[in-house]
Amino acid sequence: MAFSNKMVTYCGTIGSENLGIALKKAVDEVLGLVRQMAPNKLPEFSRKHTCITQMNAAPLNTRAKHVFEIIRIERIASTERTYRVVQVPEEIRHDAQDSGSIHYATELSPSYAVDMESNLEVYPDLPAVDDTKRKVNIFHIVNSSGKVIDEDAETIKDAALTLGGATTAASEAFPLVWKDYVVMAAARAIIQEKLNAIRATLPDYATGDFNQTEFDAAVSNAKELIVSTLQDDAGTPNVASSAVYWLVDEDNEMVTANLQTAQQELSRAQLYIAEHQKDMTIDDKTLAKLMQEFQLLGQQLASVEKDMKKFLQAHVGNYVDDTQKATRV
Repeated sequence: MAFSNKMVTYCGTIGSENLGIALKKAVDEVLGLVRQMAPNKLPEFSRKHTCITQMNAAPLNTRAKHVFEIIRIERIASTERTYRVVQVPEEIRHDAQDSGSIHYATELSPSYAVDMESNLEVYPDLPAVDDTKRKVNIFHIVNSSGKVIDEDAETIKDAALTLGGATTAASEAFPLVWKDYVVMAAARAIIQEKLNAIRATLPDYATGDFNQTEFDAAVSNAKELIVSTLQDDAGTPNVASSAVYWLVDEDNEMVTANLQTAQQELSRAQLYIAEHQKDMTIDDKTLAKLMQEFQLLGQQLASVEKDMKKFLQAHVGNYVDDTQKATRV
């Protein structure tokens, strides 16, 4: 069964929403939660890559390879004994290669550092030619950008990695049980995307098709005809255009004519309002439908978040729900 077939239980149909992005967000959420609340479980998400020849000439770039966490690095010496490789600060990585330094790394006391450009180097480096004995094992986790998510097959594989004279094929290192959380988190992302789409639509319905420009022009014309002045073609105020002017001049016919014209302009403004109200009546129906969808999505969101909390309570030990986030106690 595909991821999406399980997700519809929580979020309904998945239409124009981006399923791929939702799944990637969900995978990254899982990794972040595990690191925050149950770091002892992180090794369950890691994959081992074994280097057999020198690796520092073309080192692992943790940024380019989307490394989320280095779990452990170990070096197998020529004696075939395994030693833990200890991380040292970037500023003393050169000392790790200086035989005169107290930080000098040896085969029996190896170290590694990540430089300012995100390159991971191990000291001492492996030989240029595989001697079948000395090796470096890197246990690491990559984020969603370093994974290949097959929605239909329900697999979350780490992409292939070539480093230190060896290639690790694409393989899955994502615990099966956490895929249930991925389904729920991805469904929640789809619901939130639907909610955001409705929110983005609401302002358009609130304004309707009201012709503000024509309305303002009609009201302005009425005002000019009654109490102010209109301008002639040259832009010069024409004082004799207002009803007030003709009232002072005691020309009742012109006063009546101006007021009638002003009334026509006000009627035109009222027509725009009436048309807007008609549009709003139609939009109110649409708005009611949108709000119904909004309410349903809210119920779906509450349901999936409830199940997500239950999952964390079951799989993350001493999980505490403070209604906002999970914490480890």
